[in-house]
Amino acid sequence: MAGDFLARMEAARTRWLTLDDRHEVKIRRPHETRMPSSITTAADLEPVADFVVDWRGAGFTAAAILGDPAAGSDPMPFDRDVWRYMAFDSLAWLTEIGVAVADDVRAFKQAQADAAGK
Repeated sequence: MAGDFLARMEAARTRWLTLDDRHEVKIRRPHETRMPSSITTAADLEPVADFVVDWRGAGFTAAAILGDPAAGSDPMPFDRDVWRYMAFDSLAWLTEIGVAVADDVRAFKQAQADAAGK
């Protein structure tokens, strides 16, 4: 019972975000206590990479990631360490993810306030 309910809670926190025509990532809204208080420098974006929990798209193959067509064109399963390595080379991706997650947190807080009648 609790496992099913927790899975539903997790699902309510996640959504797919399109980064470009070859890359889509599943982001998970962090708990309020784990949201960075501010993102003002590139270094502040590092925790944002951890809000990604899955990926899909033609850009997530060994060939695309390594830039070597011989490396293989099969989709790679999501790997947190590979994702972080890739993401740290893309300030634009991390910024977009950070904005999307911040929007999700604001929407969640607004929904809580609305439900409380504030």
